[in-house]
Amino acid sequence: MRLFLVTHNHDKLREYKAIFEPEISIEHLDYEYDEIQADDQRKIAETGAKHCAEHFKKPVVVDDSGIFINALHGFPGPYTSYSWKTLGPKGLIKLLEGKADRSACYQVSLGYCEPGKHPISFIGKEDGTIAENPRGTKGFAHDVVFIPDGSNVTYAEMGNVESTKIFRRIAAEKLKTHILERQQTINNHPRFSPSNGNK
Repeated sequence: MRLFLVTHNHDKLREYKAIFEPEISIEHLDYEYDEIQADDQRKIAETGAKHCAEHFKKPVVVDDSGIFINALHGFPGPYTSYSWKTLGPKGLIKLLEGKADRSACYQVSLGYCEPGKHPISFIGKEDGTIAENPRGTKGFAHDVVFIPDGSNVTYAEMGNVESTKIFRRIAAEKLKTHILERQQTINNHPRFSPSNGNK
């Protein structure tokens, strides 16, 4: 089976290929589409996946990632990309001035859809803290401020950043399991059995 990952990020593409293949082949679609603004991260991913599936007539995967800061009641969350463009990392850190709680989670909603079908999504989370200053040059966007639990460096200070992001791997493994289990169910169904002439 082939899935088509919609992304501009080639590091992300390599990460997903490492998780899904060889059981499921991952191919790249470098495509820009208008992402909806919503408080529900699942809705963002599922709407994007539905649009791309119908546009390309292929089974697609899109991912919507964001940082949810507890002291800011989950902000920026689904608006992480917007906050990066308007506030930048220093502006985001400034919002935490005077707050003792710097805990946060990095979360991805992985949207999947086939043409003519309803989209679904899978969540992956990773807890951590927000650094007091932007640090590092690797990765992108808010990687410079997020320190995952168990580490004392930001994602942007790590080597091979995409491969270290546990939250993305969690969501991808959930989707992979879903697809393989569904495929196994189809293969085992008498209607689709080779003995009935269906292949």
